[in-house]
Amino acid sequence: MRRRVAAAALEIFAGWSYREIDVPLLDYFDQLREVMEPSEANRTFRLMDRDGNLLVLRSDVTPAIARSYAHQLQGVPLPLRVCYANKVVRLQRAFTREQSESYQLGVELIGATGMIPEVEVLLICLEVLQALRVPSYQVNLGHVGIYRRLLALAAVPRAHGRGLQEAIARRDAAEVRGIGLRLGLREEAVEAFAALAALAGGERQLDAVAAIYPHDEILQAACKHLRGVAATLAALGHGERVHLELGLVDGPTYYTGLSFRIVARQSGRALGGGGRYDDLIGMFGPLTAAVGFALQLDVLMGLLYPAASSELSELEAPSGAAVRVEPQRLVEGFAAAVERRRRGEVARIVARSGGAPVRSEERS
Repeated sequence: MRRRVAAAALEIFAGWSYREIDVPLLDYFDQLREVMEPSEANRTFRLMDRDGNLLVLRSDVTPAIARSYAHQLQGVPLPLRVCYANKVVRLQRAFTREQSESYQLGVELIGATGMIPEVEVLLICLEVLQALRVPSYQVNLGHVGIYRRLLALAAVPRAHGRGLQEAIARRDAAEVRGIGLRLGLREEAVEAFAALAALAGGERQLDAVAAIYPHDEILQAACKHLRGVAATLAALGHGERVHLELGLVDGPTYYTGLSFRIVARQSGRALGGGGRYDDLIGMFGPLTAAVGFALQLDVLMGLLYPAASSELSELEAPSGAAVRVEPQRLVEGFAAAVERRRRGEVARIVARSGGAPVRSEERS
């Protein structure tokens, strides 16, 4: 099942002119640590090589692709469109158990700035979700640049930014105001951060933030950009799926502008997300703009096939595939299985202690 889902996504990626790329499972931890949050770094699996270098198992595909581009693909004409279906390894909570391995499907568009590449990757993401018939999901669209500009305008000390960010991500406007007052922020700054945490619709959040700092060109440009992406997607028929959400500030630290998260409406689980990361490649080489997204395949599988309780459920054979074989008639029984395979049909051997085997044309 999982292979079929991944193959369907990769076919859609290829239809948008993205070519598949593979990245190493192991990389040097010191070179990736700077793009990781401390909490994320603590969830990675690390080991030493024979020379004493600290290695890390791939926990996020995007930084690995950014590093591969900076070190190996500099001569490739831009924009570069790549896609992947790769395993990632990190300690994470999956309902009541801890899970270390999962799979990501995604695309990266490297070397393109502005709104056009962002709409492109969002349309690809939406097409995959529609093609897979994922039930009841929505795309929450935010802009990290708005939050970071507010931090700069309010001169929030870096040491206190984490608590403010966490309160906004929880949509706890009261706590945001409390933190702002304790930091001695001006009233307009406190209200701007509280607007990010508000549960009101995204349009009202944007209006509130833009009205507090009407003359700041950077902030106004970011608000206008976010409105433009949302309006374009709505005009293309995705208005019911896409929602503005300025409280989306807790994504990967390497995001620099537009960001989005896909959420299952019934369970609230995140199916994936993406965004613009114009500074990430520059940490490994020349500064290069980029945008992309990743879907969590294991979460998708849980929505698409809720009855599949284990990895072995993928091996269930279709109705009519059973070929019963008894020890006294091995040749006849296996001949029926071979006949099914010659016709390109699935065969599933069922051992039987007695009686005649079920021939290939019989139904189980």
